[in-house]
Amino acid sequence: MDDIRTTNRARILELLLQRDTVSRKELSQRLDLTNATISRITKELIAEGVCCEGKSYQSGNQLGRHQTDIFINPEGGFVIAICISAFSRIITITDISGKTHHEAKIPLQAVKSPESAIEFISNYVEELTKNGALNRKKILGAALAIAGSINIETGYLKQAPLLKWRNYPFGEQLTERLECPVRVENIADTLCLNYLERTGLEDDPYMNIFLIHVAIGMGASLAIDRRIVRKRGNEGLIGKTPALWHSDKLIRLDEISSGEAILQRLEGTRNLSKDTHSNITKRFQSAVDSCNRNSVLEKEIFLEAGKTLGASLMALTVTFSPDIIVLAGPAVAAEAFCEGITNTYQEISKGTDAETTKFLINKTSYIEATINLALREYLCSDIDR
Repeated sequence: MDDIRTTNRARILELLLQRDTVSRKELSQRLDLTNATISRITKELIAEGVCCEGKSYQSGNQLGRHQTDIFINPEGGFVIAICISAFSRIITITDISGKTHHEAKIPLQAVKSPESAIEFISNYVEELTKNGALNRKKILGAALAIAGSINIETGYLKQAPLLKWRNYPFGEQLTERLECPVRVENIADTLCLNYLERTGLEDDPYMNIFLIHVAIGMGASLAIDRRIVRKRGNEGLIGKTPALWHSDKLIRLDEISSGEAILQRLEGTRNLSKDTHSNITKRFQSAVDSCNRNSVLEKEIFLEAGKTLGASLMALTVTFSPDIIVLAGPAVAAEAFCEGITNTYQEISKGTDAETTKFLINKTSYIEATINLALREYLCSDIDR
């Protein structure tokens, strides 16, 4: 019975996060729960300070009992969201209603090592608490999204290639410094979890979603029946899959369709490993902009990279038939890249079950997805990992 109550509580809070304010009647209708169940749980949430109750009103021209809206109490607590990747280095403090109160860019100098990153993050939170801008007792927890390979259970960072970080107990160290629980995820799974939430509670509970994330490297996330399939926390495994044979040599997907591969084709034999990740991201963004301005070389290279990825996606997804393939990451801002992916996939899939698969472009930023992850983790406590 306690498990059922916890699940129902999480469902109510998820809907409130999506809709801001909802009446008890609408909660009952949308979640298919009895009025008594809704009344009991919302009463508990109000007593705990998690939710508030609005003024009583009569809906439309209907006679009968007045209704009151329920909404999440912005003073009920805060979550910390942190994103560290080549393209985004941000920390935010957000209340449980979803309003961000504090935001700071993590300087490049602070990500030279995991230790320096944790030092900046903890000092930032400490400064806010000292100034009276943040009540530490109201911090529910933190979520960190990072581009790399993660042990989901422990938050142990195995590697973050572009940052050149390896083998570090990020979750443990950050938990100790922030004095609150910390959830660590890779970027691809963070984006996919966000997308699963955005599709709505009324959607098909058996929906399969495949998210492909292309930045300087590339990664992927898979949800079957709306649950993330874990791959040892390593989003980058997709890049190691075979893409094609050339002159009796096997070419991996990330050697053709990643941001790094695209830059290497544009710039020749330049060794990107010696560049700072800030320098690489600026050049990649410039290449995307040139592609969208119809620069012949950039457009051709992005298109070919997209075609290879589109063909590979058909082979990779044929066994689980995704309802939706979500394209995410900085590379998908290049129109020719997305065109290459979708047109090739659709051409190959003609006459098969896969031709019904829809393509969507995820435009949610990394930090927005991380904020949502934190809210789901610490407010909607029954959400599955």
